[in-house]
Amino acid sequence: MPGKCECGEVTDWIEVGSTWICRKCSSKEIKKTMADLRDAFEKIKGAERSLASLKVDTRALPILLDSLNKEIKKIKAA
Repeated sequence: MPGKCECGEVTDWIEVGSTWICRKCSSKEIKKTMADLRDAFEKIKGAERSLASLKVDTRALPILLDSLNKEIKKIKAA
């Protein structure tokens, strides 16, 4: 059902979790969340490199990071 959002857009609304949000705002929120997710992934990779340089056994982490990276790339932001 179309309506006017606080952002000024007259648009349809979608339910995200238990919150109703306009499509324009949801797109912005998705892009922000994806950027945050990619930033967190880079921080995890940096932590893994730091642990490896300290000779901490990190053999399982590259497999996990590769899997996580593939899943992140599958997500399509509208």
